[in-house]
Amino acid sequence: MTPDGEDPTPSLEPLDDWYNRYYSTPVSVPSTMYFKDYSLPPNQYVGAIFGVRGIVESNYEILMVTVAVYNDRGIAETSSTAYPFAYVYDIRNLDYDILFDKLTPGIKKYIIEATDEMETKYILHEFWVNSR
Repeated sequence: MTPDGEDPTPSLEPLDDWYNRYYSTPVSVPSTMYFKDYSLPPNQYVGAIFGVRGIVESNYEILMVTVAVYNDRGIAETSSTAYPFAYVYDIRNLDYDILFDKLTPGIKKYIIEATDEMETKYILHEFWVNSR
């Protein structure tokens, strides 16, 4: 103690409070990932082609984009996946690998799925492939 009654040692902050203030997990900003300008396949005949189009944008890095067509048993008849690690991705880059002309007759599910650092979003569209 000093002559005027004050403690000469600096006040110490508890270690837990200091650690939490400087090293706590920051509050996450929600993902703004969205799809725009995308195309959806119409009902079509066996052997028809279709161009995969669209853009995925996010405020976080896009880790994965998949375009696939599934049959009524849930089996992928054609699909392709990219790992862009970018904030914008053009789905057209997967067009070459999505073979609509090889689809068998029946009801199909067309899915565009994208995953960024925070979440996964998708577009689901059903269409028919008819035999000639």
